[in-house]
Amino acid sequence: MPADTTKPGLTDDLTDLQTVQPGGGVPTIDPDSSFALDELLKKATGDEGDPAPEPDVKKKADDEAAAAKKKADDDAAAAKKKEDAALPSPGDDKKKIEAEAAKKKADDAAGVEKDDFDAIELPPHSKPKATESFDRVKVLAREKVSAANKERDELREKLSKAEAAAKDGLSAEHKKELEELRSFRQKLDVEADPSFKQWDIKIAENIASVTAKLKAHGFTDEHFKQIEKHGGIAAIDWDGLGDKIPANLKKYIENKIFENDDLAEKKKAAVEAAKKNAGEFLATRQKETEVSSEKFTKEATAEFEAFVPKLEWLVEKTAAKDAKPEEKAAIDAHNALVKEVRADVADAIADDSPRMRAILAVGWVQLKKLRVEHAAMAAQKDARIASLEKDLEEKASHLEKIKKSSTTRLRDSSAPDGKVKTAAKNDLTEHGSDALDRLRAEAEAATA
Repeated sequence: MPADTTKPGLTDDLTDLQTVQPGGGVPTIDPDSSFALDELLKKATGDEGDPAPEPDVKKKADDEAAAAKKKADDDAAAAKKKEDAALPSPGDDKKKIEAEAAKKKADDAAGVEKDDFDAIELPPHSKPKATESFDRVKVLAREKVSAANKERDELREKLSKAEAAAKDGLSAEHKKELEELRSFRQKLDVEADPSFKQWDIKIAENIASVTAKLKAHGFTDEHFKQIEKHGGIAAIDWDGLGDKIPANLKKYIENKIFENDDLAEKKKAAVEAAKKNAGEFLATRQKETEVSSEKFTKEATAEFEAFVPKLEWLVEKTAAKDAKPEEKAAIDAHNALVKEVRADVADAIADDSPRMRAILAVGWVQLKKLRVEHAAMAAQKDARIASLEKDLEEKASHLEKIKKSSTTRLRDSSAPDGKVKTAAKNDLTEHGSDALDRLRAEAEAATA
């Protein structure tokens, strides 16, 4: 009797026993498990079911199941072949994965401890291609982790060596090299020291005096170009010129050349002596420079203080006891400005750098410009004040004239002794001003 697959729980059992074919084939029931299903159904329902099939019937069923399984396997193989054809060839990666898998098996057999990547696995029924890709990802991850760990170990080793070297100090070889470099630098500093320029200055003065003498005896710019072309005054064979130049001039030139040679030798000897003990020489020069700098600062400060009395505003003020708040505020602002200016002056005197000199030069340039602009503005202001004062005087004079010339009609009345002449009513010959005076007098009389 066929099993009722609609009973609860039976469908799930059947689903679990179905075999999913690779490549998306049609699921089939494993023929080896079909009899197990029947036995399971009998236990669940208590029904013995149909009697066991005859041997030939069972053989036929087995053949049909085998044929169905073969067909499913062929379909799966064809699908896998098609999928492999669509994907790129793994090449070396596939070999690496296979080697990794073989190594993994060997490690497992030898009892090697697994890493964290071995604990990560795909589901049981994953496709072979997905499994290969996943194994490849784990191989690449292991390689990158291994490379990072190797680099970390190398850096740790270098750091340990560097810390040990820093703790122990420089090696004898490095110390020797450092001393040689310091000595070489000190010798260069000795050669560049300004104190040795005194010989160069004297040599240049001798060359300038010889040039002046030659110009006085008629040498032109063309002659000096030829002299420079042949290496300068010291390289010319003045004896070979014979009588072309006076004997006294020839002797003067020879003396200056000899003096320059002597100065050059003295400079060379001084430099070599300083190089033998360059460290002490540079320390002495440093001390001399500091002393000279302090002396310069003191002298410059004294020179500045000598100018202060001429700058009346550069003196701090004191507010009176009864000074108003606005007066005290103005005095405080003035004193703050004086302190700021004095601090700037002290910095400028102490700093002998090229930048500070440039700043002072720029300040002087601006001061010159402001002086010119201030003078022009003062002249314009004085001219404007004079013009306004003249205008005001003219207007005041004109106004005074107007005040003096202004009179009223009452003062021009024709009535003697302030008495108004009475005219007859409707007098057509009465003057208008007289009529007004009359009417005013009548009004005042009526009021009185």
